[in-house]
Order: sequence, then C-alpha cells, then structure tokens
Amino acid sequence: MSTVGSLLICVIQVTIVAIAGILTSLAFRRSLDVNLLKHLLTISGGEVVPANY
Repeated sequence: MSTVGSLLICVIQVTIVAIAGILTSLAFRRSLDVNLLKHLLTISGGEVVPANY
C-alpha cells in the first residue's frame, strides 16, 4: 500500500510541475510576442512606437 501511495504522490508532483512549466512557457511566449511586435513596429516606422518603449 505504501508503494502505491508514494507512486501516487510522485504522479501528482510530476503533474503539478508539468502544469507549472506549461503555464510559464505560455506566459513567456506571450511576453516574447509582445516584445517582437514592439520591435517590428520600431523597424517599420518611428511614429508607431509607444512612448513607454
């Protein structure tokens, strides 16, 4: 029984880590896309760039 319990805990931990990793990568990719968009706007023309860039 203890083997099943520890295995279950291990599976739960792996699942939590996987979910956290997916969320982190999604958030990072979104911020990366925003930075890339700002960079492209800078290349296309100076007047398009937001003031806080």
